[in-house]
Order: sequence, then structure tokens, then C-alpha cells
Amino acid sequence: MIDYKSELNDRQYEAVRHFEGPLLILAGAGSGKTRVITYRIAHLIDVYGVRPESILAMTFTNKAANEMKERVSRLLGKNVEVFISTFHSACAYFLRRYAHLLGYSSRYIIYDESDTKAVVKDVMKTFYQEISGDEVNRIMVEISSRKENGIDILSLRGESIDEKVMVAYQKRLIKENAMDFSDLLLNMVKILREHREVAEYLSNRYRFILVDEFQDTNRVQMELLLLLLKNHRNICVVGDDDQSIYRWRGATIENILKFDEHFQDAKIVKLEQNYRSTKAIITAASELIKNNDRRHKKTIFTNNPQGENITFYTATNDIDEASFICKEILRLKESRHKNYGDFSILVRTNAQMRIIEQKLRENNIPYEVVGGVKFYERKEIKDIISYLRVIANPKCNLDLERILNIPPRGFGDVTITRLKEMANRQGISLFEAGLLNPKTEGFCQYLKSLMSQAESLSVREITEKIINDIHYREYLEQYFKTDYLDRIANLDELLNSMIPHGMEEPISLHKFLEGITLMSDIDAADLSSGSVSLMTMHSAKGLEFDVVFIAGFEENIIPHFRSVFDPDEIDEERRLLYVAITRAKEKLYISYAKERFQAHLPLSRKVSRFFNELPNGLFTFLPVSDIQKELIFKEQKKRVEDHTYSVEYYPDFIKDARSKTEPKYRVGMSVVHDKFGVGVIRQIEGSGDEMKLLIFFEKYGYKTILPSYVKIL
Repeated sequence: MIDYKSELNDRQYEAVRHFEGPLLILAGAGSGKTRVITYRIAHLIDVYGVRPESILAMTFTNKAANEMKERVSRLLGKNVEVFISTFHSACAYFLRRYAHLLGYSSRYIIYDESDTKAVVKDVMKTFYQEISGDEVNRIMVEISSRKENGIDILSLRGESIDEKVMVAYQKRLIKENAMDFSDLLLNMVKILREHREVAEYLSNRYRFILVDEFQDTNRVQMELLLLLLKNHRNICVVGDDDQSIYRWRGATIENILKFDEHFQDAKIVKLEQNYRSTKAIITAASELIKNNDRRHKKTIFTNNPQGENITFYTATNDIDEASFICKEILRLKESRHKNYGDFSILVRTNAQMRIIEQKLRENNIPYEVVGGVKFYERKEIKDIISYLRVIANPKCNLDLERILNIPPRGFGDVTITRLKEMANRQGISLFEAGLLNPKTEGFCQYLKSLMSQAESLSVREITEKIINDIHYREYLEQYFKTDYLDRIANLDELLNSMIPHGMEEPISLHKFLEGITLMSDIDAADLSSGSVSLMTMHSAKGLEFDVVFIAGFEENIIPHFRSVFDPDEIDEERRLLYVAITRAKEKLYISYAKERFQAHLPLSRKVSRFFNELPNGLFTFLPVSDIQKELIFKEQKKRVEDHTYSVEYYPDFIKDARSKTEPKYRVGMSVVHDKFGVGVIRQIEGSGDEMKLLIFFEKYGYKTILPSYVKIL
């Protein structure tokens, strides 16, 4: 019997022993929320006698779901049939049974982000003469946003070209028996709305619903939960509004802030004790986040030691910043016997990574970019996956078009164009058109034979057969001479991923395809590899490291320049920094560069406004030495080549940040305009209300701005 009271603190135990009715657990950073949610599941089964199969727990990554499953099984000393899954995986599971109610077959394919982008781009060709990557991304965001707000794309009237594109995109997906990520949630909600018998059955089946990371839910996920609660009110949500950082992808903080409006009798339990970080780190994070007004008030504390001060490094520029980080990693590894896997470098934007990666390589420091090019997005892996997806769903035109001529078999652009024309003319799939074309019939018949074998073979067996049949390894050796061995090794790793663990059944084709498509960046990352983790702050949520470096602590980076005119966005940027700070267990570094290169030009930078919200007494400040300045100045000259500029070295950072005497605008300073974006001041004329600034904007060229009339930051 588990001694719940002695293994949990008072607040944790209060949350775990709650039985029926709505429960909101506000879990501060490092407060043991996964421990609480797993103990609560065990307590429902162990103490209250709830049947495991009547419990549904949902979270946001496969990694978190698997960890919860393992912990519950360890606590109870046996495997239990609790349905613990991500939101998207749970909906995908339900849709295999109910998709026919919306006109799909159970063999539907899930399109990942790159697939969605390819389809949107292809559809746009019908409506636009020229298509830019930015325009494709804009339409993708608009489609996702509408679906996450519960809008059926097919209900749009097509009053604008954008709407026509979106409707055509959705019709294309339906025709190909495919769903994108947002469809998984919205389609399940549509079924629950329109088919009361399904809602009744699932609500009766799952009598206890638990949700982890509730602050990251969007409107459709909230509606999904309310529909599943049709016949009871047994919902427990765990989250932290201070860590709500996914507004840009549809998450709404309103769900957690207004939970007690949906459930007025909800019990609220606050987990405020942090078990992860030192007092210095927790104090800094707490002082920062209290500047957000719209939040549940919490007082995070820890009984851990005070720990070291936060090291604040003022870098001459981004080169110096990256060099300093590498130097400290090597020093701490030696002096404190750390492993490379104990370190993480967090940045606000992917653009910051290049120079850091360069310096890591120069210093022979092994690293992994979390959220970089995913394993399943590599060319050789995508090729084989496309074969598998066509076998699973022959209506998948996108994948058939990819593999028709891989390896080369004489099917050029003309052949593909003719197949598309035939398919459109006759209202059939590309695969069906391929069977009718004498040139492609043989290849399509081969795929058809694989389809008949796929039911009796495991995914590993069918994959091995494809690789051997099409001589894919030989193709890689012939066309990719410099790195074909690495590519072949990736194929072997793909096959290894298809081997079941322990006593599990062989992995089926559909289960494998669904699993890899719904895999997140964190699921794909190997954080046990003994490498330094380099990632964005968004990717770091849910992780922890002994030593954390936050690089680029500058205005227009954190907060991001797109956020500076919206108070709600500034609040989210502050929450993002809070998340970054609380990833550190023992030691935290924050660095700021006085100059950073953009478009081959050195831009002056200002420290982030958030610096004034952090307690100075917790910082140890490191200046830049004169020797470092000289080395970095020489390296700058190499990088800009034909550009000429002068480099200013300012006094100590604190004087620089607090000074009221330096001019508001300087030549070389970077500023933000609400329409033109980031620009660089190239010339200043006049003063006071008559001051004119000549500013170069990367997308708009030179503009003359009067700061007395136009707001710039």
C-alpha cells in the first residue's frame, strides 16, 4: 500500500486525495506536478477503486505521456490500462473508429507541417501568379488559427482569394483522405457536437479526465473536454498560467484563468514549493513574473540552498557572447566534473543559433539542436516514409508524386503533369491515374502488391522489402557520394525504431505512421546523449538542466520586436523568460551583446527591458577585457568584408543600462517601427521636435522618420 501522506507534501496530498468534481491544480515551476498527477491516478485506482479503463489523461508530448504511464505502473506495481495520451494522439485514436461519420475512411493519413506546406503551396498556384514562402506560411497560420478557434474551413464563403485557397486546401485534404494536425482536434469536436450517441458513449466510458499542462490548451481543446464531460464533472486540470507561452500557436491563457467560471464549484489547490532550483534562481524568477497582472497569485518558494549568484555577462558582440559560453562550459566541465549533457543554451530565436553552433564546433563541444532538422524530415527518411504512406493510403497524391521518380525511373515532370491532368479530368486519385498510364502502370502495380502484403507484414518487414526491392541503398551511394554512409546509417536507425520493445506486438503500419507524425521536437530529441542542448526557450519547457545559459538578453529579442506594441504579448514574453530561468537547477548565466550582426551589419543593441524587473543583488557582472576586445574586433572585420564601421566600447554594463545622460538616438542604433519593423539609424538631423532620423529597414529600404510624430522604440 502506498503511503500517500508521507510521500507527498501537504498541498500535493490535498490534490491527490480529491475524489469527484472539478479540480484545478496550479503547479508552479518545479513543484512536482507530474508526481502529483501520477499519484492522483494511482490513488483513484488504489484507494477509491476506480477502474483503470475509465480514466483518461491527456498531455502535450509523447515523452510526458510515456513518463506518466511508467510512473503509474511503478507506483501500483503492475501495468494498468489507463488511457494516457497526447490530445492529438487521443483524437487520432478516436477518429480511427468514428472518422466515417465525416466521410473519411479509418485509413486516413495525418499530414505533418511540411506536408501541409507542400499542399498549400500547390493549391496556391491556381490562384496566384507568384508565390513567396512568406505568403505560404501566412495562409498556413490562418488555416490553423481558424481551425483552433472551432471554424470549419468548408463553411467559408470564399469571398477573398485567401478564403478560396483555404477552401480548396480543405477539399484537397478530404479528397486525399488526409487530416492536418488541427483537423484531428476539430474533426473530433464536430463528431461529438453532431453525434450525441458518440458523446454519450465516451463520456460514460471515461468517468475521470485529467489534463496536464492545461495552460497550453486552445479553444477547441477546451470544447473537446466540455463535450467529454457531458455526463459527469470529474475533471482535474494541472497547469501554471505563469508558463503559458504558446499563444502564437493558438493556446489561450483564458482557459486556466477562467476555469472556475466554467466550474464554479471547482476546488483549487496551489503547489508553490519548488524542488528544482536554488533560492537565487527562484527569487529572480518570482520577482520577474509578479509584473504580470493577469495571473493566479502564487508565492513560489524553495527549501533548497541559496546557491550562486546569476552570472550576467556583457559581451562586446554575438561572437564574444558565444565564445564566453563555450569557455564557461569547458571550465565548469573540468572544475565541477560536469557532463556536457548537464548544460543547455537557450535562445529566443533560431537566428541566434548559427554563431553559437560555430563556436561550439570550434571548441570541439558536442551539442544537439533540439527542434532543428528532425530525423523524420531527412530526405532519405522522408522518401521511405512516403512509400509507406502511399501503401497505407493510395489517395495520398502528395507522397506518390514524391516517390514516382525515386530512385530515378524515367518519370519526369511531363509524366507527372499528364498524370495530374488525367486525375483532375476524371476525378480520380494520382495513383488510380498511374494505373491507367502505360508508362507508370508497372510501378503502381508494384505499390498495389505491397498494399496487399501490408496487412500480414509488420512495418519493419514491409520497409525492409521496399528498401531492397527499389535498391535504395545503391541509389544513395550513387547520388550522394560524400555522405551516403551517414544516410544509410539513418535508414538502419529507421528500421531499428520499428522493432517492438519487450513483449509488445509487432508494430503495424498505421500505428507507426501515426506515431512519427504526432512526435514533437522534445519527443525526437535525445537529451541523454551527453551533448550540450541548444534550443529555443519555447522548446525548453518541461526540461531542466544543472547549468543554463540564456543568450541574447536584449530588447527586440526578448521581448521579441513583434511583441513590443501589445501588452498581452509582452506578458507572454515575460512568461517565456520565466520559463527559461526556471529550467536551471544550480547555475544560471544571462548574456547581453552590445552589438549583434544582422544582414552583414553590426547593430547596436539595448539590454532587455526585463533587466529592470530582476533583483540586481542576485547578479555577478562580468565585463569584457581589453584583450577580448582586440580579438573580436579583428574577427568582426573578417565577417563584414566590404562594410566599414566603427566599434564603440561602452563602460560597465550597469552604468550603460542606468545612464540617463546618453542621447536617446545614435547612428548605428537598432530601432523598431510598428509598420516597417526593425531598422538601423544611418543619419540624424536636427534636435528636439525637429529631429529627423534616416533609418534603413531591411524590407522597405531607407525611410525618414520624425520621432516626435511617429512612435519608434
